[in-house]
Amino acid sequence: MVINTIWTERALSNLETELDYYGEINPALARELSIVITESIKNISTMPGIGRPGKKVSTREFVISRFPYIIAYRVRSEVLEILAIIHQNRKNIRSFY
Repeated sequence: MVINTIWTERALSNLETELDYYGEINPALARELSIVITESIKNISTMPGIGRPGKKVSTREFVISRFPYIIAYRVRSEVLEILAIIHQNRKNIRSFY
């Protein structure tokens, strides 16, 4: 079962910032990151329980293995809400979503 997905402004801003960063270094790498995140979110939308429990109540985190990022999300009323795209080296992940 695929559920509808919405992005918070914060998550969209996170994604844009990270893709811009990688795009300046290597545009091919930015495209690859975009594809990996898109595919990860598709997987989450079909199996929302695959992520680990998040740092905040009712949230989950999906760790991307090919890049050092975490997708923070929650599911409410059959809607997958993408809360943030977070670099794993951030000190206080909880404050990012």
